[in-house]
Amino acid sequence: MKTSSPRSSSGHPPSFLPHEHKGIMFLTDSGAETTFIFKDNLELREFAAFELHNSDKGRQHLKEYYRRHLDLAVPENEQGTDSKDQRLGFVLETCTWRANPDWMIKLGYKPADAIHQVCASAVNLLRDIQMEYPSIPMAISGQIGPRSDGYVADQKMSVQEAQDYHYAQIKAFHEAGADLVAALTMNYVNEGIGIVQAAQKVGIPVVLSFTVEVNGCIP
Repeated sequence: MKTSSPRSSSGHPPSFLPHEHKGIMFLTDSGAETTFIFKDNLELREFAAFELHNSDKGRQHLKEYYRRHLDLAVPENEQGTDSKDQRLGFVLETCTWRANPDWMIKLGYKPADAIHQVCASAVNLLRDIQMEYPSIPMAISGQIGPRSDGYVADQKMSVQEAQDYHYAQIKAFHEAGADLVAALTMNYVNEGIGIVQAAQKVGIPVVLSFTVEVNGCIP
């Protein structure tokens, strides 16, 4: 599988994959949908933060969310202190956890038309944010959520079905210029394997994370 990150020809700073830069700790954000609903008091249909891209106000709220986190990674000497800084990187995750066909249909979208547009909009917004923090090594990650609920495995697919299901979104992220994709809150093995195989087919690095219950097991 290809492990080098794509380099933008549009004037954006180069991107970095964390494993390519030993000695640099990479931060990430703290859970966008939960923050938006319970801290910022936003209404998100079906937890779908990608709909914030549909308005100027929503996009501004997304940018402010990312800036709050990126400010933590700004080197100390850029904050007006004389202390030696420990260089930090950042993985910017797109707010696309719900941007897969089943959830899009529930929200009234036509997935065949909407997936590419949503993924491209999300990546482009993060590239703009990246320009604001040129001193921070960054990677743009296309976030993928489970087909169904992230905590209840009520609609299980075979590995091949999962690969076919998630392929379009992963391909859209690759075409939009994401450096990697990240599948979060997976709750059974076959869906995770299918996502990895789809990413291998597309040729983009992938991070895979499962929901784990208090007993240390997936649901």
